[in-house]
Amino acid sequence: MDLMPSFWGRSVASGGNLNHLHAVQLKGPRLDMKRLRVALDRLQAQHPRLRARLCFDACGQHYLVEDKTPLPIYEKMGQDLATMNLDLEAALLIPG
Repeated sequence: MDLMPSFWGRSVASGGNLNHLHAVQLKGPRLDMKRLRVALDRLQAQHPRLRARLCFDACGQHYLVEDKTPLPIYEKMGQDLATMNLDLEAALLIPG
């Protein structure tokens, strides 16, 4: 049984946020962004929920559609983790 639609329905009904924000601070050699993109694309291809977009109809009912838009990667350099988190949270609020 797929519990995710039920979970999403409760989250939306209660005004919850469905975005999951993850920030990582790395030290050491520069990360290969091309390899990271390939890895995220492969992960997204294997997981339907990473390809799902929650939409609403005119009556406010929600439904899922498949969205193959690549998962976003935001590269910030020279900022502390708290500042990066604020920047990423703001980016999530901008309609894609």
